[in-house]
Amino acid sequence: MLHELPKAQIVARVDYLITEFHLEPFIDKLARKLSKGMKQKVAIARAIVHDPSIILFDEPEAGLDFCAAKRTFDFLLKCRNEGKTVIFCSHSLKSIREFSNRLIVLNHGVLVNTLEMDELRAARSNKEMNKLLFDLVKKRAG
Repeated sequence: MLHELPKAQIVARVDYLITEFHLEPFIDKLARKLSKGMKQKVAIARAIVHDPSIILFDEPEAGLDFCAAKRTFDFLLKCRNEGKTVIFCSHSLKSIREFSNRLIVLNHGVLVNTLEMDELRAARSNKEMNKLLFDLVKKRAG
């Protein structure tokens, strides 16, 4: 048993995640033989195979090509729309801007500020967004 889930439910969830993350061609390959991006997709699928209500990822797009990163964020958006809490860390302003509804800014592990994304989206470009975030960190550092 995995997280007290019945075997049939686990098998169904594994099949669903294999399809969702396009893992079918790699199902019989050893993990060490997979590319960095494929390992990342497998790691994501493994982390959520038990269908948690809270999903926490550090740089989920790391090592993924553009299409795989988009599919991953589409999947996480689907999870969020199902009422799950999705938390992720990212240095990708594009990912943050497109996916997030709230932003927590940390600097050296210390909370700097929490912003609603409307505040951040008011910045018209990534450059303006960078400046806003940098100014918050700088202001906090005093």
